[in-house]
Parts: sequence; C-alpha cells; structure tokens
Amino acid sequence: MMVINNNLGLAFTYNEPSIWYEYVYDVCKAIKEINKDHKTVLVTNGFICEEPLIKLLPYVDALNIDLKGNDKYYKKLCFGALKDVENTIKMFLCYLQSFINTFPNCHRRHYYNKLSKPIVFIKLINTF
Repeated sequence: MMVINNNLGLAFTYNEPSIWYEYVYDVCKAIKEINKDHKTVLVTNGFICEEPLIKLLPYVDALNIDLKGNDKYYKKLCFGALKDVENTIKMFLCYLQSFINTFPNCHRRHYYNKLSKPIVFIKLINTF
C-alpha cells in the first residue's frame, strides 16, 4: 500500500489532465482511498466531456480553469466552443452546490468556509 507523508496532495498541471484522464482518475481515487484529507487539484483548460467529469468529481478538491477568451477565440484557436468550458464550470459548481446541500437546516455560508470539498478557480486571461 502506498503511504503519503508530509504532503498536502497532488496537483495535475503543465499538461492538460483530461488528455490522460484514466491515469488522473486512478491516481485521484487512490489518493482519496489512502487519505481523504489529501487534496487533488486539476489545472485545466476546461474541455472535458460530462460523463468522465462526473466520474472524476468525487475525487477532486479544486479546479483551476483558465478562460482564455470569447467564443470567437475558442472557435478560431481551439477549434472548440466557449460553451464547452462554461459547461465544465457549471457542472463543477453544481457539484459543489450539491455537496453543500447535504447539510440541511444550516446556513450555507458557514459551510463554504469549512469545505474540504471542491473549489473552482477561474482565471480570466485578456486575449480579446
């Protein structure tokens, strides 16, 4: 069994994590099985299909998504659509909302401050 000492967790960055999805999923899941307090972070462009994202979300503590431009930018340079990245952000935020809603009869803001579950970071890069 793998032991993780003196470490907060693991961030998948520099290479798009969705390109090597199966590995990222297996590692995130293994980390949480070893120690649920260890954090997993994905630094991503946000292009990922719903099914694999839904499967991965229970094992991810944070997303850092760079929004690089408007729909014209995504069509021209990425051969994609801004709506796909926006959908990933919405799905992650819905997952966060679902997690928070598991605490009925409590003021939500109190739990936002104590969350050990997903946080999404969105960085806007001016490329317009």
